[in-house]
Amino acid sequence: MRLGDVWTVTATQLLSDFREGSIAPIPIAEKTRMPWRKPNAYDDWERIEAALYESIVIGPFENMVEGCPWHPFATYDFHFETYQDKSFIGLAGDPAGAALVCLDTRDRPFDTCLFARLGAEERAAGEAHVPFDAAQFAFVARRDGHRAVLSEIDVL
Repeated sequence: MRLGDVWTVTATQLLSDFREGSIAPIPIAEKTRMPWRKPNAYDDWERIEAALYESIVIGPFENMVEGCPWHPFATYDFHFETYQDKSFIGLAGDPAGAALVCLDTRDRPFDTCLFARLGAEERAAGEAHVPFDAAQFAFVARRDGHRAVLSEIDVL
């Protein structure tokens, strides 16, 4: 890809790449006795996940061709009371109904998505676990009280 080329990518592809990137350092984490599986994962692993998420998922969104002053994305692996003033990753079939919190492990590394269920005024109203392989994702971008749902973006 050359500088100035436009890359079209889906939110689902970016989350799949993020998952793959999160799995890759597990052997090194285990070798260095760094816990990566919740609830034992702490600061070291959380910094790795945050860097991957920011670079792989949020970075392309921030470099969209149709750049806008969107509200910042919800911090990865953080539970918020409300999502009214945040952009976030939602489920494509119900983008305003759930906001991605993090990937979790049930049987295989990061095989489950933890979502905050959103109720009235986009307030967190519980949790939902969705198998990663069954999820299709969308960017839910917020700006000045308006919401845009984007399943794919054009990135410079």
